[in-house]
Amino acid sequence: MRKSVPGATFIIAGYGPPEDLTSLQKENPHVIVTCFVEDIDECCKKASVVRLLKDPAQPAEIRKSGQYFVKTNVSLDSIISKIESAYGELVKRES
Repeated sequence: MRKSVPGATFIIAGYGPPEDLTSLQKENPHVIVTCFVEDIDECCKKASVVRLLKDPAQPAEIRKSGQYFVKTNVSLDSIISKIESAYGELVKRES
């Protein structure tokens, strides 16, 4: 990991880490072992950035996933289909 991203820090978070993990922090200044993280989302975001830096194909995959999500969930055709389906369910209930 540090070969790919030299400034990276490895964070191990979780309640009651075992001694073999806490000892890693003593041996390596780039390892942080903590029982509590104020914002776990922030740690996950940082990990995602590292993954993006390491794998040049990641941005293209994310773009494709985003396009698919928009097309299937929030495109005009998708919204019309959902509205028609909801109206259909209401008509069935009224009958």
